[in-house]
Amino acid sequence: MVLVFCKQSSFLFGEPGRIKSKKRRMLAGAFHVKLLAGRSENTDLESLLLREIREIKTSLESLPVLHKKVDSLLLLRAEFTKLSGTVKDLEKSVSFLSNQYDSVVEQANTGAELAAAHDEGIAALNATIQSQAEELHSLREAQNENEQYSRKCNLEIEGLPKEENENLKATLSELARKLEISFSISDVEAVHRLPSKKANPTVLVRFATVTTKEVWCEARKKLRHLREADPDFNLFFNENLTKMNRDLYWRAREATKQKGYKFCWATGGKIYAKKDDKAPRIRISRESDINKIT
Repeated sequence: MVLVFCKQSSFLFGEPGRIKSKKRRMLAGAFHVKLLAGRSENTDLESLLLREIREIKTSLESLPVLHKKVDSLLLLRAEFTKLSGTVKDLEKSVSFLSNQYDSVVEQANTGAELAAAHDEGIAALNATIQSQAEELHSLREAQNENEQYSRKCNLEIEGLPKEENENLKATLSELARKLEISFSISDVEAVHRLPSKKANPTVLVRFATVTTKEVWCEARKKLRHLREADPDFNLFFNENLTKMNRDLYWRAREATKQKGYKFCWATGGKIYAKKDDKAPRIRISRESDINKIT
């Protein structure tokens, strides 16, 4: 029985040497598996490390480029700061110019108002000047009319030969006889020659009455006959006109010559023009009336 037990034990548990060998093989296999697993893990780790190293290397290689970009950004920042200052200066300039513009506009508006007021003042002044000019012209015409009225008894004799120690009243008496005019020394208030450089200055006669003067003026036709009969007899009777009327008379004479008028004369201190015997006479009393001679 003992022998049988031993065989069973050997069968159940085997031999001690064999069991140890098997365990060693099992352990060795397990270790080998672990070793293989460890090697696999090491390989993955190495790959990861290599990838990280490559990325770090790539990053390190890009650092100079990054530095350049940073430098460029710093330069741009400096330029931007400078540009920002320039913009601020421009804003100040624009603000100043805007204020100046507003000031100029305000001054222009003020100037326009002053100009308008000035124009109104000038218009009022021109109106005043025009009114005063018209008033002055009216006063001059009135003065001229009064002066001409004061000469209503005066008569100018042109072409009367001058004699040494002459007696003009006696000369008038002889002339009245030739013209068949009733004459008395008392008919003459004054007689004298006007200052002149001519050889025979004009004789100015002031009669006592207008009627006496008109009688002498009506004798002009007889003077014409005497001139025709005696070439040396060259007398003319003229109105004693004021300077204003005398200038107006000569302008009227020039106008009638240019327009072919037949008559232009002065009588009673008044000036007239007439184109022909049948035409109506035109009264010339002021400068604008010369335009009537057409």
